[in-house]
Amino acid sequence: NGRVTVPKEVRDALDIKKGNLVKCKIRKVGT
Repeated sequence: NGRVTVPKEVRDALDIKKGNLVKCKIRKVGT
């Protein structure tokens, strides 16, 4: 399995960043 193991803190930070990007996109679409 060639997956890179990412520390949980890093994964959480990326998830938060991704979530913020999605929120921004939704906000732009909504306005």
